[in-house]
Amino acid sequence: MARILVTGARNEPGRTLALGLASTHRLRLVDDQPLGHLPIDVETLAGDIREPSFCEDVVQGVDVIVHLAPFSPKEDQRDDEIIDRATRGTYNLLLAAQRAGVTKIVLGSTLDLFERYPAEWDPHEEWRPRPALEARQISQFLAERSARELSRDSALRIVCLRFDHIVDEAAIAGAPFDPRWLHRADALQALQRALDFVPPAGGWWVFHITANGARTRFSARLAAATLGYQAEHDFHSFIKDVFTNHVPAAAQIRRGPPIASRPIRKVVVFGAGGPLGAVVAEKLVGDYQLRLTDVRPLGSFKTEGGQVHGAPIARPLPPPHENLIVDLTDWEQVRAACEGMDAIVNCSVIRNHPVEAFRVNLLGTYHMLRAAVEAGIRRVVHTGPMLHANRSPSGYSHDFDVPNDVPFRAGTFLYGHTKVLGYEVCRLFAEEYDLEIPLLMFSQFTDPTLPDLPRNAGSAHIVSWADAGRAVRRAVEVGRLPHPFEPISILADLPHGKYSNEKAKTVLGWYPRDSLARLWSKH
Repeated sequence: MARILVTGARNEPGRTLALGLASTHRLRLVDDQPLGHLPIDVETLAGDIREPSFCEDVVQGVDVIVHLAPFSPKEDQRDDEIIDRATRGTYNLLLAAQRAGVTKIVLGSTLDLFERYPAEWDPHEEWRPRPALEARQISQFLAERSARELSRDSALRIVCLRFDHIVDEAAIAGAPFDPRWLHRADALQALQRALDFVPPAGGWWVFHITANGARTRFSARLAAATLGYQAEHDFHSFIKDVFTNHVPAAAQIRRGPPIASRPIRKVVVFGAGGPLGAVVAEKLVGDYQLRLTDVRPLGSFKTEGGQVHGAPIARPLPPPHENLIVDLTDWEQVRAACEGMDAIVNCSVIRNHPVEAFRVNLLGTYHMLRAAVEAGIRRVVHTGPMLHANRSPSGYSHDFDVPNDVPFRAGTFLYGHTKVLGYEVCRLFAEEYDLEIPLLMFSQFTDPTLPDLPRNAGSAHIVSWADAGRAVRRAVEVGRLPHPFEPISILADLPHGKYSNEKAKTVLGWYPRDSLARLWSKH
């Protein structure tokens, strides 16, 4: 009898799945609020899995974690809360599990992530999910993305079950047939099969869980072949309605209305108080009307050590430019900051704070892109770290000629992990609304005019502050991008042979002007 920690047991369908395990396993049910009276004898704990200390406590003494919290969000939660719990909660819970030696995780997710594919198509586990951009779907997609990223750099064995719509006889009585129905007994069978499944290696395993029969929207072939899952309910008594009510969908992926291009004269800059924001303002100020925003007044930021050695310092600009205090984690402030603008540049970043890194790097990006769509802004220049150099086992730091378009690898690294989730949000919005989002990826900055630059200390992905600012300007000005979301590395002409700026040259028409040869010269 396994000792199982189950999250998300207060709301359906998590409650149904959790209670269904009680007869065969010892359960610890966890939710952010007390679960109240239960018809079974189980251990219950109330707390927030976004809190690392709470996660450390609840994972002690368990064999397996069944993580259903992203799958069964509370009805009364705000969008921000849903996304934050699904992502930060997943990150903290799985890291705590790894530290406690709990390596088996079953993650509950949804086949709604594939509903946007045409009904005539047969998407399976190797197809890319295409979530709707409302909070409940995008949060489950991002929880998957977070778990998958964590599985790369740990001993975690994560089995993700994407369930169809879980029902019972009472729920469907008198209803027309729905090819998305999945009987709760079959959902429980799949969950038990996943608990019994011993992956041959660590990492990420995903299975689609559907009903039986030829009229299901999706297929459970892989779950049948690998887990031994066999649904026992096929809803044949409802099949007659398929032929009278079914209308074939158009054979194309559903997307939102595309945002049209317009001349760019006014640019809002988020994170304008940092050194990159400062040099961006310097490069744009002569030709654009700028709205500079940050969470603190411009001019109040001071340089610190390391990356910002010799960095520019942001200063307020005179009219007609604007200098505003805007908190990216506040949707209303972000929406107001985007009103009347033609383009967005996002230089905001939080690196090491375990709460604000998720709120700024992920939720702030989500707010910014929602605001862009509402304001009809097509060009959004996003910035962030170049994650190809991640030195974890899943990274590319030991490779050479690493292309810009290689899949992102952040692993457990908080800063990179939160930025990767933000990058995914950028990609989803760009593909949904045909936005133009060049992602400019940086690693290290320097000022080559400083007399005290260390010898032979040049990173394989470094650029001058001035060239970085010019790259952002080119990303604002460049015409049509090859793809709606375009990751582009920004680095000087370097001899290392690991990373390349060729894409920046061909797509943006940007060429670095500053030589950094002093950084690798012996003399």
